[in-house]
Amino acid sequence: MWRLFVEKKSNFRSEAESLLGDLREQLRLTTLTDLRILQRYDIEGVSEDALMAAISTVFAEPPVDDVYRETFPITPEERAFASSFSLVNLINVQTLLHNVCKSSGEGSVPQSPLRVRM
Repeated sequence: MWRLFVEKKSNFRSEAESLLGDLREQLRLTTLTDLRILQRYDIEGVSEDALMAAISTVFAEPPVDDVYRETFPITPEERAFASSFSLVNLINVQTLLHNVCKSSGEGSVPQSPLRVRM
């Protein structure tokens, strides 16, 4: 299984900045000073070559996203928690990843069912 974390680069974190503002205003979390949003993907049933091809075409946009494998940098002052996505997003990612595997031409189409958990 491969695990990826994708985070917007600092100049493209408008969603995180908006959520930070909402949390500070609506929930009065005035001591909250920063917020990061990372997308986590657990991918099974693909080769490492297919995964590497899919990173910049399915999971991230290199000009605006940072990609971390297995873990992501976090300072001792930061706290992390997870939430999950809808099945619709999961199906879309599985379809895209399967198409990348097929087009790689390396025979890397998964022999077992492809699984992507978000």
